[in-house]
Amino acid sequence: MNYIKIKNWEKYQHYKNRKPPWIKLYMELIDNDDYDYSCLQDDSKLQLIHLWLLASKTNNKTPLDEKWLQKRLNIKSKLKLQVLVVKGFITICKQGDSKTIAEGKQNAPLETETETETETETKIAYADFVKMTESEYGKLEISHGKQFADRCITVLDNYKGSKGKQYKSDYRAILSWVVDKVKEKYPLDDKAGTLETDDTILRYATEWNRMGGFSAELEDQERIRVVVEDNCGGSKGWTRVLAAAKQLKKEGK
Repeated sequence: MNYIKIKNWEKYQHYKNRKPPWIKLYMELIDNDDYDYSCLQDDSKLQLIHLWLLASKTNNKTPLDEKWLQKRLNIKSKLKLQVLVVKGFITICKQGDSKTIAEGKQNAPLETETETETETETKIAYADFVKMTESEYGKLEISHGKQFADRCITVLDNYKGSKGKQYKSDYRAILSWVVDKVKEKYPLDDKAGTLETDDTILRYATEWNRMGGFSAELEDQERIRVVVEDNCGGSKGWTRVLAAAKQLKKEGK
């Protein structure tokens, strides 16, 4: 069975005892210092916090069973796990694919909050001087739209190329100052919190048909529905995608 793993779990948990009665939460969550968390809808925030709590009982290997999760998390709303994956809060792992941190060690030392994850993705060159992982670019695109994300990359690329500046993470550099700079110059390009364009609706509709629509695996159906609702105006956006998918199928596209 696949399982859910919390990224940077050491930030929220200590290793002195298994199944402890509490976990760590940080004030930055409500101070809007955590950009990715602040972009989540309220129900996704609650689901994430409950997943943090459950991870303390499962040694950060929570079974990916939606019916069991809804009951165990005490949540009645539909789970939106794919959003948490895209935003980088959780990963979906196959049993036996990777080892749990400090597995089998009751007295494992704590990692500091500044240490990086041991599990890393390969960074891709999106411009001459800008590299980031595919998931990082995906988060940027989902949060602001493709055109805005590409403008951010261009701005950072020109800056690094002309100044000789280097960053440990180009993605974090974009979040820290490039996004605000691009917003000032191209405010209409930012799609954060707005209904997406017809082209994006068609793109999701095409993907829905490609994966088989309602004949696809339930997990895949939920994945695309969650992404659409969170980034295309909620249930209305999802209704538009289904209508567009039906029309495309009728036209043989």
